[in-house]
Amino acid sequence: MFNAESLGNIPEADRIFQGSDAQKLNDIVIDSELVRKKFDRLRPDKASGPDNVSPRILIELKDEICYPVTEIMKTSLESGIVLDDWKLANVTPVYKKGGKRCVKN
Repeated sequence: MFNAESLGNIPEADRIFQGSDAQKLNDIVIDSELVRKKFDRLRPDKASGPDNVSPRILIELKDEICYPVTEIMKTSLESGIVLDDWKLANVTPVYKKGGKRCVKN
């Protein structure tokens, strides 16, 4: 988990915001206080995301990781580059009502 990695092999992310789309991102302001509030709203009883990092760990380490996360997000917005890992999500269908064999339910 805590391996020393070479910083020379960091892959480049593709630009997905260009032209007028990139200008829309300039209106978004991210600061440490906003990030800290988002960490405060995390629920420790929820499941991990695609990165398998427990929300409990993020809550416990919020003071240590707040600044780096803020800087990463600012850099992403300024450059118009979104990392591929940020585009991942775990989606699980949840049955609610109706026939269980019907795809639309």
